[in-house]
Amino acid sequence: MAWTWEAPISMPLRSGLGRLITYVVWATATGAIADCQENLSLVTTDVVPVASGHGLNHLLPVKSGAEGQILIRFDVDTVTSIAADGKRVWDASLTQVPELTNAGLSDFAAGDGDEVYLLAERQEVPGDPSSSVTYIVRFRPSGDRSIVKLSDSRSGPFHGRQLAVFGSGDFFVSGFLQGAPNATAFIFNNSGQVVKELSFANDVRLEEPNQRHPSLKDLSGQPTSEVEFRDRVEASWAQRSSDGNVYLARTDPKGPVFIVTPGGKVTRMALKPPGVESRLYSVLLDRGSVLSEYRVTQKDQAKPRKCSLRIMNLATEQIRGTAEYAVDVRNNAIGPVQYKDGLLTYIGLAKDNHLRIVKVRLQP
Repeated sequence: MAWTWEAPISMPLRSGLGRLITYVVWATATGAIADCQENLSLVTTDVVPVASGHGLNHLLPVKSGAEGQILIRFDVDTVTSIAADGKRVWDASLTQVPELTNAGLSDFAAGDGDEVYLLAERQEVPGDPSSSVTYIVRFRPSGDRSIVKLSDSRSGPFHGRQLAVFGSGDFFVSGFLQGAPNATAFIFNNSGQVVKELSFANDVRLEEPNQRHPSLKDLSGQPTSEVEFRDRVEASWAQRSSDGNVYLARTDPKGPVFIVTPGGKVTRMALKPPGVESRLYSVLLDRGSVLSEYRVTQKDQAKPRKCSLRIMNLATEQIRGTAEYAVDVRNNAIGPVQYKDGLLTYIGLAKDNHLRIVKVRLQP
């Protein structure tokens, strides 16, 4: 599993924290002709101090829960939960689970209340990938925890890479089956039994021998197409949205995004990136809307980077609003990390070097 440390984006947060964004200076002019989009500004509505000594360096992704809590991975094996009011900060870590010695953390998710779930994988026979087993560990702030071992009715080990938890307590887990050409996803019950295998149309798949470089292999000896396939699967992210559905986002600029109901119905949606070269950075869903965040590729490092936010209507798949801002390298922020009730949430760093939760509204 390949994890990338992410330096925080820079935004003007230190100066009073009263204005989160002071560089909203343009709006996207590209997009489908049918789109009826507004040029939006970002206005700070609330700033909450966080009782934490953490800085801003973190691993992607950052997730959130139904109660407004924010989950950030500041360490390889540990996920930190920050309550919406900033007063409760606690860690869920594989280092607290002696039963899973040598397991690796694949992903994490918020449950109901303050619960945090970790998705872990361990080779039962060290050095033998075919012996890999996937586990889900539930943590509570009280220190209580439980472990569920996931079963799979198909041959070959399942490598889970993304986790989300439905309101029913069922688990959505996506990843790949060893030796299979397609990405795979399952719904498991809270005992680890398969409830349903999901099918995603026009999704990432393992290509047959790479025609461009038929003999090219990476340093591990794997064919290039297999490396690319696993990279795309592992770089994806999943989360439950406020409407109770789970979404799985691939990281190509156009996605796709797969929306999965608790019953296992799957809807595929393509995103609409800016009309410039950019990287899809996050996807956040709020009832009826999807907000996609892009970082525009910056070839001239002397110029400030640019972030682009695009809000799409789920029903019509039309862009209804955009906002873009340049980066101020003097100051830092993470986000947006949550999109709920029309508000964006950022994590910022104040003058005292303590974290702040910053609420921002998008408005015309």
